[in-house]
Amino acid sequence: MRLSGPHIEGVVDTLLDALEHSLLPLTQARIFSWHCTLFPQKMSGPFPIHAGRYRTEPIEVIAGSYKNQEVLYEAPPFERVPQEMEGFLAWVNTASTLPNTVRSAIAHLWFLSIHPFEDGNGRMARTIGDYVLNQHNPTNLVLFSLATQLKRHQRAYYEHLHEAQTGSLDCTGWILWYLTQIRETLEIVIETIEKTLKVGRLFQRLSLNDRQSAMLGRLTTDFYGALTTQKWAKLSGCSHDTAMRDIKDLIENGALKQSEKGGRSTSYELVLE
Repeated sequence: MRLSGPHIEGVVDTLLDALEHSLLPLTQARIFSWHCTLFPQKMSGPFPIHAGRYRTEPIEVIAGSYKNQEVLYEAPPFERVPQEMEGFLAWVNTASTLPNTVRSAIAHLWFLSIHPFEDGNGRMARTIGDYVLNQHNPTNLVLFSLATQLKRHQRAYYEHLHEAQTGSLDCTGWILWYLTQIRETLEIVIETIEKTLKVGRLFQRLSLNDRQSAMLGRLTTDFYGALTTQKWAKLSGCSHDTAMRDIKDLIENGALKQSEKGGRSTSYELVLE
């Protein structure tokens, strides 16, 4: 499934700008530009939105159903938003001895605590967090986004955010949790890189026909379920005998092995060094 549309493209565009231009200062104009990119049609679902402008109404973060709502957080009055953002941007753009990972955690929390826009504050906070991770660091860019990791642990994310916003000014717990998410993201990135290198070596050492090349490509990316001879034949548009020859050849070359998992049909697994 290919994700597309103005919403997805807006998120990608803001993230790319944050990562590729991390040496440029974070300004109000840049923040407004990112927000406009997130809402190119100036709509949040069916509702119109003032894209690229600070909110002019009070705002609360609410959880629960319509009949049983709970106010998790009340943002500062809208009259204070310009002043709060001025202080925030000044802090972001001031050099610091704090590691970028810690500054990213603080920036994420601080921006969401101001909640300067009608909508899109979460997406903006994640983009700003990625920006700060790369700030003043032109030779060692962090080319990944925490957004997927935070989405994966969404419940814990909101719990730690709520605790940091409603407790004391001590945000140590939030920072430690945020740093854990960075570490887990890096572990996933390392696993992905290692797998990519192994797949590359696999394709380099084998002489593959078109069917084998296509099927191995699927097995290393988005293949669903178990690989059987019948599935190979159907996906490759070949006979059962041809599929069996393809599979046996890959088994002899150490690229496939028979799966130990039970089932009505014999299945095979990819072998990576």
